[in-house]
Amino acid sequence: MMIRMRMRKCVLLLVVLQLVTKASALNVRDFGAIPNDEQCDAAAIRGAIAAAAEQGDPEVLFEEGTYRLKDAEKAGGTRAYINILELRNIALVGTVGADGRPTTRLERALKLDNETNPDIQINISKSQKITLRNFILSNDPPLGSTARVVE
Repeated sequence: MMIRMRMRKCVLLLVVLQLVTKASALNVRDFGAIPNDEQCDAAAIRGAIAAAAEQGDPEVLFEEGTYRLKDAEKAGGTRAYINILELRNIALVGTVGADGRPTTRLERALKLDNETNPDIQINISKSQKITLRNFILSNDPPLGSTARVVE
C-alpha cells in the first residue's frame, strides 16, 4: 500500500512537471487564418506572431493547406506579407504528410504587370532564434522558382 501511494505521488508529480514545463503554442486558425479558403491570411498570421511574442509562446502552428498572402505591410522600412522584427525564440511550424514532406503552403498572390516589384514574402530582421519549419513557399502565379523550408 505504501509503495502504491509513493508511485501515485511520483506519477502525479511527473504529470505536473510536464504541464509546467511544456511549451505552449498558438494556432493561426484561432486568429482567423483558414487554409484553402482563398482569403488573405496575412493579417491573421501577423496577429498570431504578435500574440506569440507578447505571451511568450514559442510556437505558432499552421494546419495543412494553403495560406494566401495578399496584403503586405510596411514595417521597419520593408514591405512584406509577414514581418518578423526584433523578436526572439519563435518558431513558425507547418505540418508534414505521411511521406515527411511539408503540407503547409504560404502562397504569395502576385499581380503581374510591367511594373511588378513584388513585396517580400517573409522578412526577418533584428531577430534571434527564429525558426521556420515544414513550409512550401510559393507564388501565384508561379515565378521562376519555388522554395521549400524543411528541418
